[in-house]
Amino acid sequence: MASVLAVLKIIGIILACILGFLLLLLLMVLFVPVRYRIKGSYDEDIQAFAYVSYLLHLFGVHVRYDDDLRVVLRILFIPIKLYPGKKKKSKTDDNPKTDASTADDSRHGDEDKKADNKDSEAAGKNDKLNTVKAYIKLLNEDTTREAYEVCRNRLGKLLKAILPGKIRISVTYGLDDPYMTAVIMSVYNVFYTYIGKGLSICPVYYEKTVSADGYIKGSIMAAPVLWQALMVMLNKDCRRFFKRFKNIGK
Repeated sequence: MASVLAVLKIIGIILACILGFLLLLLLMVLFVPVRYRIKGSYDEDIQAFAYVSYLLHLFGVHVRYDDDLRVVLRILFIPIKLYPGKKKKSKTDDNPKTDASTADDSRHGDEDKKADNKDSEAAGKNDKLNTVKAYIKLLNEDTTREAYEVCRNRLGKLLKAILPGKIRISVTYGLDDPYMTAVIMSVYNVFYTYIGKGLSICPVYYEKTVSADGYIKGSIMAAPVLWQALMVMLNKDCRRFFKRFKNIGK
């Protein structure tokens, strides 16, 4: 009896360790953020660098582009080159030409198809018109407005969770027409409050030029993203809208 209890105790400890390990993996996936960093510049030539890392840089992806694109995957600090790979040889068509009889047959076949498709095209237009009317009717319903408010609220919270923490982008531009240069600058001034201080634009008049330099750094955690998506999926108005929207096109 004592030996049986000892075996059950060992099995219980093993199962507890397995469950604890799975729980630890789940918590890591949900709450350990994926960090990213992007740098880039443009002045006649494009130079860009991106790095995505996870779990204290144990896993990462390096992407670099100057004259060529290079992608390197790092697993436990071991680099694995992913790109560029081997180029595939393009295959040429061995029989590019067709004889005259084949061309005539295909021409007559096309004419017959056009004649047969006139009625189907008219029916298709009516179906499209009815589908558009059904979409408009669905969008004007009260439940759709409530679903829109829920999605808008959740989308705002989602953007706060995934937007980068640091953004620094500077653009210098100039066009042949000074008036268009001023127009672009006036549009930027209108949206400056919404864009924030991360983007700066410097106009150059009477000279055509474009140059840019940028740096973006941030992190994305799975838990808030999945939570906002779950709240949308559990909302009855959103579920009803998605179901009806999907069924209209069928």
